[in-house]
Amino acid sequence: MQRYIQQQNKQTYLIHKRRLSDIQQRKSSLPKLDKTIDSYKQNRYIAARKQEINRWEGIMKQNKKLLHKLNNVESTFQKSVILTKNIFVFKIIHSQCKFLQFEKINRIKRKQKKRKCQNANQIIINYIYI
Repeated sequence: MQRYIQQQNKQTYLIHKRRLSDIQQRKSSLPKLDKTIDSYKQNRYIAARKQEINRWEGIMKQNKKLLHKLNNVESTFQKSVILTKNIFVFKIIHSQCKFLQFEKINRIKRKQKKRKCQNANQIIINYIYI
């Protein structure tokens, strides 16, 4: 019986030793788990940075489109300003031409009045001397 008890004790001791060795192996394999956890965290970090980069690239594309639109608006505004300046200059030139034409017409009318007066005076002088 003692032998039987010794065998059982030996078996339990071996089982206990196996369990201890399993625990020690798990403890020694924890750094591997830590490495996998670290690589998982690193992969998550990299994926998050990629998402952030993609988001910023999208924002940059939108900003480029907005800048292009702003440049178009600015160029059309500049063109319209140039056109309005040209129209303003044209109006000034046109008004000056009208003024010059008006002055020319007034000069012609004054000359005609002067001639009429001279003709009338000439007729009167001729009438007096005849």
